[in-house]
Amino acid sequence: MQLSYRGAFYEHIPHTVETVETSLNARFMGVNYRVRRPVNLSPQKPNLTLRYRGIPCIVE
Repeated sequence: MQLSYRGAFYEHIPHTVETVETSLNARFMGVNYRVRRPVNLSPQKPNLTLRYRGIPCIVE
């Protein structure tokens, strides 16, 4: 999906997180549900190219 903010166009890339169901039950506003937890918790370094006023910035 192509989006724009103040005239700058960019693509929205949704991120997904794999989850598994646990044995914990929870209730929210009267509705019961099973709690899910993420499968892989290893931090990943984002691949970003940031710009400030048109100048590329390096993120480390």
